[in-house]
Amino acid sequence: MTICFKAAGVLLAGLALLPVPAGASDWGCQVLLCMSNPGGPTQYAECVPPIERLWRHLRRGGAFPTCDMAGSPERGGSYVRMVSDPYDLCPAGLQPAPAGQWVSAGTLAGVPGALPPGVLPDATALDRSSPMQSEPAPNSDRGGGLPGPRACVGSLIGTTVLGGSDDQRITVHVYDAVEWQQPKSPQAFDVYIDSKLFHRVRMQ
Repeated sequence: MTICFKAAGVLLAGLALLPVPAGASDWGCQVLLCMSNPGGPTQYAECVPPIERLWRHLRRGGAFPTCDMAGSPERGGSYVRMVSDPYDLCPAGLQPAPAGQWVSAGTLAGVPGALPPGVLPDATALDRSSPMQSEPAPNSDRGGGLPGPRACVGSLIGTTVLGGSDDQRITVHVYDAVEWQQPKSPQAFDVYIDSKLFHRVRMQ
């Protein structure tokens, strides 16, 4: 929470200092400040022109603008890194489950002992249920083709094996917390503040 207030404070102070219209370097610093806003890059009216200019620039194949006074991936500090990832960052305290892993939230005692032969849970339907207790759901992030939902998981409680026959058995990893993420457009921008990953922004 502290870093959110810090980012918002830097944003408001920085926008007041940068000239408008901005030159190439000033524009890069405006973009960095606006992308660092926890409320989104266009939450403030002052950020709309530089961010709309950024989207137009990138769609034409332009490079991401830099802010020399803030930092870079090579030097550290505060900067933005372009990434290709269809998923958002996991919430604090959670981490991505391994691709292809079967995941459930709850306790081992609450997981049923068997599944009907030939029937496996539907990932999309389970992703809409809340909470996901005692019904294992597959983590369908398998890479290649259209990816499915990804699980952000907490602490591993244990594993259990479900299924009626050998070729239908699956090992389910049971976590104390699971949050599912649907894939989005893979073009994204990771914002670093003081060399630490702060949040991820997607092109609008």
